[in-house]
Amino acid sequence: MVFVLFGSISACGSKGASTQAELNTIDEVMQQAIKVGADELAPVELRLAREKQRQAYAAMKAKKYAKAQRFSREAKVDAQLAVALATTVKSRHALKGVRGNILVESEAGTQKSSFQEDSLRALVGG
Repeated sequence: MVFVLFGSISACGSKGASTQAELNTIDEVMQQAIKVGADELAPVELRLAREKQRQAYAAMKAKKYAKAQRFSREAKVDAQLAVALATTVKSRHALKGVRGNILVESEAGTQKSSFQEDSLRALVGG
């Protein structure tokens, strides 16, 4: 009977420790989301992640480990989604910039080529 009681206490302790580890992971993903600009580029997803993170911490404090783990997982997924969306938006902006530069270079090349052809015709007399 002593072993059963000890096992129950250990199980609770390990649930708390694993839940805390999940909360730490959320903190890391949330920091990553902030670094990539999710607060501006994916505000809805980041807000949802923060709310679920808050709920996970509240459940952990109340020693409702299963609930805390569920909120932790949901918060992590929402934060990862915020990172992905923010990264995608940044990539799209960068791609537009590159396309714009290519267009400008292409137009400049076309104008230069046209100018060179006109100059050559003038020299040749044609």
